[in-house]
Amino acid sequence: MLRRYAIAILVVVLVMGIFVAACGSPKPTATPAPTATSSTATPTATSTAQTVGQLAAAGQTVFAASCAKCHGAQGQGVTAPAIIGANAHLDKYGTAQTLLSFISSSMPLDAPGSLAQQQYRQLLSFLLINNNYMQSSASFDPNQLGNIQLKK
Repeated sequence: MLRRYAIAILVVVLVMGIFVAACGSPKPTATPAPTATSSTATPTATSTAQTVGQLAAAGQTVFAASCAKCHGAQGQGVTAPAIIGANAHLDKYGTAQTLLSFISSSMPLDAPGSLAQQQYRQLLSFLLINNNYMQSSASFDPNQLGNIQLKK
């Protein structure tokens, strides 16, 4: 009886092994090798062709998903400071570039730096428009962010 039990266990283990091997994770596909990039790289035509308003429209979705839980649905501040409106003090960052650097390295607080760089740019555009630092029709040029002064 013990021998039958041992054989049955062995058969089950073998079948499971075959099943796992056959149904395991898909074979990885080759990914292109990463290329070196620089923060001073010239932006592509698609990134400079977008307006601040176009980016801000997507930024509203990013804000709702990643920022509103702490900063409030309207950016009024809840457990974190206000970042939209009269009580927002984004001027302490000086320029849009400094603000972008801060949010892309430190936010969201529970997962700093976890968003894609494009999402941080969208979020920045959303904040710039909603705090009247830029008009929605303005062209978004990442190389000019240091020239956008955050003064009220």
